[in-house]
Amino acid sequence: MFSRLFSSKRADDTDARSASPSALTESASVGASAPPGSPTRGALRTPSPVPLVDPSTLHGLFTSCPPKTVHEYILSQLEFAAPSEINALSSFFAALEPPPRLHCVRCHKGYYEVDNDDRSCTIPHDDDSAEVEHVGYAKGSHNAYETRWDCCGKTVEGDGDLGPPSGWCYEGKHTMDRKRARYRNDSTPANDRLESCESRGCHRKQRPIVRSPRSIPEDARSTRSTRSEPEAKKRARRKRGREDNEDADSKSIKDEQPSPKKKKRKAAAV
Repeated sequence: MFSRLFSSKRADDTDARSASPSALTESASVGASAPPGSPTRGALRTPSPVPLVDPSTLHGLFTSCPPKTVHEYILSQLEFAAPSEINALSSFFAALEPPPRLHCVRCHKGYYEVDNDDRSCTIPHDDDSAEVEHVGYAKGSHNAYETRWDCCGKTVEGDGDLGPPSGWCYEGKHTMDRKRARYRNDSTPANDRLESCESRGCHRKQRPIVRSPRSIPEDARSTRSTRSEPEAKKRARRKRGREDNEDADSKSIKDEQPSPKKKKRKAAAV
């Protein structure tokens, strides 16, 4: 009898150890959904699968929003994103590389080729190229003048008081080619009349800004500073300082010299 009990107990233990993980998972899910008071209540519950999002939905959202709106939204939400979302974005944009920033030799501005269109490069009229010419007399015996702008070859009425011609002197695409950058009407084959990058210092490294004492707020300065004093007070202060130094030097010299011995006065003869 005892042998039957022990043999049946060992068989039950062997069956429990040989149970598959799927069976255990199913039992755990069943136990979690069991009614209160049930022996299987409190067992672990398997997480439900995450619903898949159709990529066409995101594609339609991105194409319907301007690129600048999407760019600003991503930057504004990075601060509040969860670590899992940050990791997902990092892996999603792992192969993304920013395009090179180019330099236009006509307007000397930086640009990206993807944003380069027919209105990207704009240059105003050159005031130094304006020439006023007397063209006769208007009604009322008034002199009539015209102003020719050699930069674009256009002419406007008046002696320049009406300003340059309407619009830009040049409007078009950016370029890195000096030959294609020609746009002035008064240019010659030997002189394109373009300002070079060397003269403007476009590729020169900026030096660190050194703040002058005048740009420091008053409360940050020393209370004994004399920078805000007039020049006359500064000179008077320096003069008094030199006089005090001279007096101190002369006094020290006198102290170092031995004092002369006084001779006793002889008594007068009787």
